Amino acid sequence: MGCADRVGGDRRGRVRAARDLAVEGRHAADSDALAWIAFVILAVVALLGWTMFAIWFQRRQRGAVREAVDPGTPAEQHFPVPVVAAHGLLAVTTVVLVFLTAIGVGA
Repeated sequence: MGCADRVGGDRRGRVRAARDLAVEGRHAADSDALAWIAFVILAVVALLGWTMFAIWFQRRQRGAVREAVDPGTPAEQHFPVPVVAAHGLLAVTTVVLVFLTAIGVGA
């Protein structure tokens, strides 16, 4: 068996493995369980996001002017409010879309 035979055989094996993975991935993506698992993971991440937002908001309300000149101010206190609002809006949209997908809307 020559080197070209080994390389060609290896390539065919990789192509077959990629095809099988794509087919199995498509079947897994159709699974209701996978959609709910994704939603639960996203819900945990969203809970952490809400916690971080609450901390950011409390510190922002406490004294934005006083802390703005303090070198010990956390970096997240310098985030522009519109950026935080846009991030939150996109996060909520993502959670809603994943939930709608999990319950089968549009299927």
